[in-house]
Amino acid sequence: MKSNITFSSLIIFLFFNSIALAQSGSLDPSFADSGIFKYDSYVWQELPVAFTVTPDGKMLFVDSHNNLIRYLPAGTPDTLFGANGIGLNFYNDFFPSALAIDSSNRIVVAGHRIVIAGPSYTKVVVQRYLEDGTKDLSFGEQGDVFLSLDNTNQTLIIQPDGKIVIAGKKNSDVKVFRLNDDGSTDFTFNQAGYIGFLLNTISFPFGIDIQPDG
Repeated sequence: MKSNITFSSLIIFLFFNSIALAQSGSLDPSFADSGIFKYDSYVWQELPVAFTVTPDGKMLFVDSHNNLIRYLPAGTPDTLFGANGIGLNFYNDFFPSALAIDSSNRIVVAGHRIVIAGPSYTKVVVQRYLEDGTKDLSFGEQGDVFLSLDNTNQTLIIQPDGKIVIAGKKNSDVKVFRLNDDGSTDFTFNQAGYIGFLLNTISFPFGIDIQPDG
């Protein structure tokens, strides 16, 4: 059965400015500073990478300097999350590109990590965090799952049963992986845990969705 989502207000997120509009289209003065929220990390050229709204209306986003950040609906830092609203469990060499929230309010983040071991190379990493911003060490290997994908854009979505679907690029192919709730490979998905799509040109996935029938 299809689910319908209704928004009572519209939030636009762009270059670390968040603007709340009332139903009439005018600024919502109850949100942040007269309807406009600005996040300033005092880091040059810091950009938002991925953004979502939690079921209780909080704003959750990751930025280009490895911060996982949560703000209350009013536009103030959520002090119950990480350190004054910022979860600081990312690797210094981790570059996030996607995030999603599951039905238990756990946060799943995908990105790539640069590993320096002789010649440097990259690994695509999927991480999970608890609702309070701490790393979920029960997920994968101490909170991390590594996938065989290139260090380009990844996108992900979480199924109603908690399984995690991640799409990314490998060489000239697009690959879609599915993980179980604990981060292990779901071998019921195409008998290998992933499926590849060989296209006629180099392609990058930028979005993924699940049909009502799964």
